[in-house]
Amino acid sequence: MSGQPRALSHASPPAEHLPLLTGRGRFIGDLVLPGMVHVALLRSPHAHARIARLDTRAAARAPGVVAVVTAADLGPANRPLPPRVPHPALTDPRGPRPLAEGVVRHVGEAVAAVVAESAAAAADALERVAVTYEALPAAADVEAALHPDAPRVHADRPDNVAARWTTAAGDVGAILREAPVVVRLRLEIARGHGQPLEPRGVVAVWDETAQVLTLWSSTQAPYAVRDVVAAALGLAPGQVRVRVPDVGGGFGLKGAPYPEEVLVAWLARHLCRPVRWLEGRAESFVASVQDRRQVHEVAVGADREGRVLALDHRFLLDVGAYLPFGIPVGANLQSHVPGPYAIPHLRTELVAVYTHCTPTGPWRGAGRPQANFVVERALDQVARCLGLDPVAVRRRNLIRPAQMPYATGLRLATGTPVVYDSGDYPALLDRVLQLFRYEERRRWQAAARAAGRACGLGVVCGIEASGGGGVEGAAVRVEPDGTVRVAVGSPAQGQAHRTALGRLVAQVLGVRPEAVIVEGGDTALLPKGSGTFGSRTLVVAGTAAAEAARAVRRRALGRAARRLRVGPADLETVDGAIRVRGAPQRTVTWATVAADGEEPLQATHLFTPPGPVWSSGAAACAVELDRETGEVRVEAYVFVHDCGVVLNPDLVEGQVLGAIVNGLGNVLCEHLVYDAQGQLLTATLMDYGLPRAARQPPIRLGHQETPSPANPLGVKGVGESGIITVASALAQAVEDAVDDPALVVTAVPILPWQVLRWLAGRSGPCGPGGERSGPSAPPGPDFVR
Repeated sequence: MSGQPRALSHASPPAEHLPLLTGRGRFIGDLVLPGMVHVALLRSPHAHARIARLDTRAAARAPGVVAVVTAADLGPANRPLPPRVPHPALTDPRGPRPLAEGVVRHVGEAVAAVVAESAAAAADALERVAVTYEALPAAADVEAALHPDAPRVHADRPDNVAARWTTAAGDVGAILREAPVVVRLRLEIARGHGQPLEPRGVVAVWDETAQVLTLWSSTQAPYAVRDVVAAALGLAPGQVRVRVPDVGGGFGLKGAPYPEEVLVAWLARHLCRPVRWLEGRAESFVASVQDRRQVHEVAVGADREGRVLALDHRFLLDVGAYLPFGIPVGANLQSHVPGPYAIPHLRTELVAVYTHCTPTGPWRGAGRPQANFVVERALDQVARCLGLDPVAVRRRNLIRPAQMPYATGLRLATGTPVVYDSGDYPALLDRVLQLFRYEERRRWQAAARAAGRACGLGVVCGIEASGGGGVEGAAVRVEPDGTVRVAVGSPAQGQAHRTALGRLVAQVLGVRPEAVIVEGGDTALLPKGSGTFGSRTLVVAGTAAAEAARAVRRRALGRAARRLRVGPADLETVDGAIRVRGAPQRTVTWATVAADGEEPLQATHLFTPPGPVWSSGAAACAVELDRETGEVRVEAYVFVHDCGVVLNPDLVEGQVLGAIVNGLGNVLCEHLVYDAQGQLLTATLMDYGLPRAARQPPIRLGHQETPSPANPLGVKGVGESGIITVASALAQAVEDAVDDPALVVTAVPILPWQVLRWLAGRSGPCGPGGERSGPSAPPGPDFVR
């Protein structure tokens, strides 16, 4: 073999899945250590209040209680956590503290911690902590929080604006003034919650003799956790080891350090006993980051043929009470606003706003689906205004392959230009229409409408930046018995990292996949790493692993060449052996070359991506609206994606399908609702809808490969691509099914009660919501000529 990875055929389910499927996984809740004590947290019932009195004496006397801790006990360790992702607009970011000091700023903020011999004893003792709150006015709505008289989330700030950031290209204002057609829309995105199967959890142990803290966490970012915990406790990073066991889902929610990790680490060090905290489902709703509450205003200017000339965009991002992540959702959104379309004049302005709600952060897609919703909804209204087929408008505006690499004119927060590395967007659109049987679906729709059924179609396109986020490392070592060990910094949460990276290294070395053991999520294995987020693992950790494996292969061939008395170029690696080309009887094993020489047969490679790579996709769906219940039934969903070179088709398919289903839940049932006082009204799974298997539609996938020039593997990310176009496709299809010229679907989720109003001809919160001006604008009070 040449050592160059190639696409693998479909294989049996990854072996790493078997323990999870058979109940033999090892999660945080399965870690039981001698002498371990348990933590329960007292959380604020108020969105905004002053802590007037906090008395822990009765709780401290409760049976089984080891300690009761407040902010005053933590001392310097109770400092605010820094934002996970820095941004130049964050000049004064406010991070959460392990325990609230004086004032609580959202329902669920931790006020005190009880440590006991059992979890039950800790929970019982919480009821004996006496707290008196002085309730304060709350700013729970992102728009209301901008009012000059709104209650301040942080009293020492002049307002509730956390950050402002604008990136632009061209002269948007002048073009909009002259454009023949201008579409203006106000769009809203509701809050949601990642809801991993396993909520968060932390276990910490302090070794007084070695002066080393070992912390197990259900996290996507072990190195960030290590650094934050070390800084809070006054330790060197080398004194903190973070290990990630099996993780029951992350979806971005576990992508940054949390206050509980610092708190549990502090307790372990001060009590000199193992300490565990497990988040309950009710806690997760209010204590783990939420996502997505946004309000967008967009104006698009186009010519009479539907070519987009300019796009002007401003949006409010509700960041909640604190900034544990920073504003990566807003930054991602801005860079994705133009989508796969050639728009010469662009401007996008972000206004991040503090509110008295749970902090927000990335969730699968992390701003990309919302950016897609902005540009695709605007294109739909351009098409309606001009009486054009939405597909024709998209085809007219798509970036062509000859234009690649394509610079949008926008810039990332680092100042780096936003440049799409490769892709064939028109081919994606053609392929999805073919697989969807677009013309046949139109005939089906016409027949259904004639029979009185409300059926609609949606066709949209999308892009996804992936593979960024800093350095990632990999170490490859061949053991004396021929086993290959691979260490990476990226932990897995169900993506089959061990399978994907093991197969990749096996290909490079020419060994059987069963001979490769992959370990990840342990800061002791590698000095540097960033984590698992942003569809980056195969792009970044995969490149590092492949490069380390190539270095090992070169060294192995050198050792084998000396033993076999030939040149390295005369050798090949096949089926776990190194042999002379044309003379297969002259061979040595990997175990033999690993034992040769004084140095281990190993190599480490650190890979820092030069920038993101850009996956792309196109989606088509057919829906029918139930006239009695308002249910949106998705009759068919087709998605064609381009993630560069496909190395593991089976794993890619699983990731894309999972993302699509995740997106269907986001659009059709998932909705966090706060009242004006900042109380979460949908705080249980009885109130917060999740997608169910019985309601999933037939989904057909297509693949297109446009290699990325930005990494040696030619790969792009795939973990989030499926979710990006779901909201836009369903909004277009529902609008098409209602068939009312006055309706513009301007918000997600799309809920049954809204659909019933639209079908009855009554406008609701999601429409009418747009203004359009131009020669072909349909009549109506909501259109301005």
